[in-house]
Amino acid sequence: MGELAALGSALVWAANGVLVKSMTRVFSALPFNALRCLFTALLFWAILLATGRTATLLETPLWTVIGLLFSATIGIGIGDTVYLVGLTSVEASRAYPISLSSYPVITMVIAALFLGESITLPTILGAFAVILGVYLVASSQQRGKGLDKAPKGQFRGLFLIFVAAFCWAVSISILKVVLGKTDVLIVNAIRLSWVVILLLGLSAREMKKMGTWHAKKLDLGLGALTGVLDYVVGGLLFLVAIQMAGAAKTSILFSTSPLFLLPISAIFLKERIGPKHILGVVSSIAGIALLMYK
Repeated sequence: MGELAALGSALVWAANGVLVKSMTRVFSALPFNALRCLFTALLFWAILLATGRTATLLETPLWTVIGLLFSATIGIGIGDTVYLVGLTSVEASRAYPISLSSYPVITMVIAALFLGESITLPTILGAFAVILGVYLVASSQQRGKGLDKAPKGQFRGLFLIFVAAFCWAVSISILKVVLGKTDVLIVNAIRLSWVVILLLGLSAREMKKMGTWHAKKLDLGLGALTGVLDYVVGGLLFLVAIQMAGAAKTSILFSTSPLFLLPISAIFLKERIGPKHILGVVSSIAGIALLMYK
């Protein structure tokens, strides 16, 4: 059951990755990220109210709250927004595997440098396999419609994807330090609420100019759905998998997510998947499995 939950989270996030890519053609990055975080934050607060957990919020240590806000600013506010900008010029079948494979390696380096975690031979081999996989995917020819074919535009897009992966790695490293036993629902409610305030403040003028709130109801609904799938459905399946199957097995099974994304992006986004794509993803999955080896 735990293994199925892990694969379920991998499938949900892969499908959502394709949906997010399609919505970048409708909304610009800042308003889109604000939209998806707003509806998801409201959902988390509704769940907290329905389950009577709001009182627990007052028991959260100030240091933990500050760490959560800092982590959310870097990971969701900056990382997710930068990723959305990068997606406008890079195929989902390239961006998703690269970002998903890169940030565990960056997290490992940060943990070794600042959190005192050891680096073993399997870790080194895993990092090498991931880097090889990332290179194969990044160097594959871009053929998607409506994308920047110029080398400068592609380089910019790939650079932003790596910046996003770095932001996510820093964010996760901060969470490792401050999270403790804090309720996951409260953690997500705090983080997303803060990001909503931040992003709405930064994008208010752009949203008014572009008429974001007057967009088609279907587009607004799909934009909001990407946040729900990302943070609620996929996130909860991932937590269930960790509880039932263990963190190591869950992480390895979840790393297969790009394999689900490749056919979905080929069908719905008309992206062409070449041998380099497949070899790169397989290499990255093997690398992540080694990184999780204890």
